[in-house]
Amino acid sequence: MTHWLISANTKLYNHYKSFKDHGFIDWKMSSRYHVGDIVYVYSSMPIQKIQYKTVVEEINMRFSEIRDDREYWKDLNAYNIAKSGLYARFRLLERIDGYELSIEKLKQHGLKQAPQHPTKLSGTLLEYIEKNFQQNISIVPQKLGKNNSIVENIYPDEIDCPEKIFEGAQTKVMVNTYERNSKARAKCIELKGTHCYVCGMNFEQMYGEIGKGFIHIHHLVPISKIGKEYQIDYQKDLIPVCPNCHAMLHRKKLNGESPSVEELKKIIRKRMTALNLDF
Repeated sequence: MTHWLISANTKLYNHYKSFKDHGFIDWKMSSRYHVGDIVYVYSSMPIQKIQYKTVVEEINMRFSEIRDDREYWKDLNAYNIAKSGLYARFRLLERIDGYELSIEKLKQHGLKQAPQHPTKLSGTLLEYIEKNFQQNISIVPQKLGKNNSIVENIYPDEIDCPEKIFEGAQTKVMVNTYERNSKARAKCIELKGTHCYVCGMNFEQMYGEIGKGFIHIHHLVPISKIGKEYQIDYQKDLIPVCPNCHAMLHRKKLNGESPSVEELKKIIRKRMTALNLDF
């Protein structure tokens, strides 16, 4: 497996919205990528940061085999030029947006200049990039509402909310996408504790003092499906879950729907029974 660093021209293409809407981008092949390679995407000026970690899912696709992403191109001449050649599908794994992966910090850890062509990563620079994505593992794709406002995050405990904790408003503007909704989180934990409602894990019991108080908060009804402003009912709307179960609660099944808490419990119970373990 090879790790790559590539550059995304933000003046030509809306990579942010394309990843948000589809979870992947079919990228023009300018290097010999292989399925399973990891590709880090650096957003060019004015952003100048690595923002995306992706995995190569398919390679050597022709334009007729990829999704038509004309709507994300800001320059239609560039779109028409891009129709020739082969493509690779980059599936989004994580997205972060912080100073630690800015061009200034990257240069301090071995990057010589802003990336222009695909480059293989190794050594200190790769270790630094990987470390920062691992530390931000809960920051993942969001859906966009009108005027590009954030209306849902896959981990709702990472969303900043106004004083009365209203969520789901299409016109709400976030000052910082990743500020925690500490009030909703605290209320949920006060009512329900820090055991995972799916698998029962408690981080303090497992890891001791370092795990005390750690838990994710899951919104039982996706905010994007509510479609209007409403006030959270902490008892009915939120539950504590571990990061693993939280991720699985947002995975899509074959019918396009995410599993419910009870469905996920049945899956775990079935697997544990098969392994002769207690659940």
